[in-house]
Amino acid sequence: ANPDDPFMNALYADMNHILRQLGDKQIEVEEKSLYYESILRVMTHEIRNSITPIASLSADLLKHLDPVPISRQREGLEVINSQAKNLTAFLDSYHRLTHLPEPEYKTVTIQALFTKLERLLQAEPGSERIVYSGGKAGKSTDKELQIYGDVNLVTLALINLIRNALQAVEGQKDGIVRVDAYAGATGRLFITITDNGPGIPPERLSAVFTPFYSTKSGGSGIGLPISQRIMQLHGGQLSVLSIQNVRTTFKMEF
Repeated sequence: ANPDDPFMNALYADMNHILRQLGDKQIEVEEKSLYYESILRVMTHEIRNSITPIASLSADLLKHLDPVPISRQREGLEVINSQAKNLTAFLDSYHRLTHLPEPEYKTVTIQALFTKLERLLQAEPGSERIVYSGGKAGKSTDKELQIYGDVNLVTLALINLIRNALQAVEGQKDGIVRVDAYAGATGRLFITITDNGPGIPPERLSAVFTPFYSTKSGGSGIGLPISQRIMQLHGGQLSVLSIQNVRTTFKMEF
């Protein structure tokens, strides 16, 4: 910039001021996020400690009550025990989401990762619908694609996504789940999980990564947020694209 140009100097000053404000705002947001997360962790811990003896004591008292005839005491204890179990399950889900370990990085080939997935999911209902492909860096080379990350965490994310896809095609005669790996033009690694199920309605698409949001009956709504969190821990991202009654694709970018 020309030091004698007052207009440009003022423009640069304004831009620097805006950038400083954005930086300060980002720091403020991150600090508040850490603050609220810490509070939630403490609250979760305390509630879990309080609810556990309630569930245990109510279950023990039910064992010593005569099941017939059904009394008001038994009915009340059954409600207490049921609610305690439901709350415990909810808190356990939140605990799993917020207590993921830091990744322990090592290199593994995509072929080895897919082989591990096949073994882990072989007893999963509908596992015969899963098709794995990819693993090579390109047609002109035999070099295998590799991933650098925490194998156990990445495997957990993939299992969540594959199970989600299998549920989407459940009962569908031509239902198929494809798991593909490929290297992008920039050298980044991508793993996609695609199903040909009914898809996700546009109005629900933005909420699929929201903790405890689920469109399935009895669903915990925790699998997709955990998978997204795992990708964030790896410095990557998880995205979704859905065309109703055609396909839904979750893309992991490393």
